[in-house]
Amino acid sequence: MKARAKKNKKIKIYLAGAFSGWRDNVIASLSSYPIEFYDPRTDTDQSSICSFTTDDKNGVANSSAILCYAQEGHENVGLAWEAGIAVQAKVPLILVAEVDFIFPLLAGSALRIFTSIPPAMDYFAEWAKTGNELKAAYGAYYKSARG
Repeated sequence: MKARAKKNKKIKIYLAGAFSGWRDNVIASLSSYPIEFYDPRTDTDQSSICSFTTDDKNGVANSSAILCYAQEGHENVGLAWEAGIAVQAKVPLILVAEVDFIFPLLAGSALRIFTSIPPAMDYFAEWAKTGNELKAAYGAYYKSARG
């Protein structure tokens, strides 16, 4: 994996999932931490397919992590596309799966899997405070697909 944020340096999280209010809640809840968010709703040129496709691809590739939020009833092909870019670019994929069935390729590609947003926000808050991805630290909060 490529080098990630150092202590006291902002981490950048790409927000992947349905275009709904969850993004605003995550951004507001973590606003006091050294975290920058890439939100495709506002950080891409939505005027043309070519523009937002390129912007989203670059946004994922230049992030410290991607937060993929899979919600029941909000199946999202864009999330799967963004997750694939993250895997190819070796950007850690953090999956929040509030669904009955977790797509195996998402689960197998995730560094961390959470079943709701609050523990994922706790994870990112600790990452921002410590400056590391907490690979060994979150036993009570996550299920991990790998290490």
